[in-house]
Amino acid sequence: MESQQEPDDSPTDGEPLTPAVLASLSIRRLRMLVNQAYTLMDTGFSPSRTVDRYEMLVDELERRAEAAKKRHPVSTTREKFRDNSLSSRFELFIDGHLVAYMQYRMNGGDLTLIMGNELSGFRDQGAATTLMRAVVLDAHKRRLNLIPRCQMASTFLADNPQYQQYTSHHATHT
Repeated sequence: MESQQEPDDSPTDGEPLTPAVLASLSIRRLRMLVNQAYTLMDTGFSPSRTVDRYEMLVDELERRAEAAKKRHPVSTTREKFRDNSLSSRFELFIDGHLVAYMQYRMNGGDLTLIMGNELSGFRDQGAATTLMRAVVLDAHKRRLNLIPRCQMASTFLADNPQYQQYTSHHATHT
């Protein structure tokens, strides 16, 4: 009985599977090749070197994942947004510390944003943007008419026009 013909070990156009070739492949192509190798291994008669090829491909994907983590570390900070209705303010906590808040006035279905503040140790770190995004989406979810009356809200809406649709008059007021 003749053995099955081995599939071409080359990932693209006849190239052998070498570290240099692996480094030149896109992540998408690497994943496709891993899937192909895995499918071949799952058959009862996998071609020789299939396991080696699979391991080389997986190692390359893992190496790239580690390199990506080093370039863009995963943030482990914990953000918490809450509506402190007793103080009439929205608050943003990061790792348990209050970093920004937005004073508001609620009148019927209108939510007027009065004054926003980033605490001094957290200025220019994006806390105001994170807080405002949460405020706007919370107001939208609760079907409240958002009326911006402070600099923080006006600046956020000017910088992020995609959120202006959630304000009562689609315009900022100072």
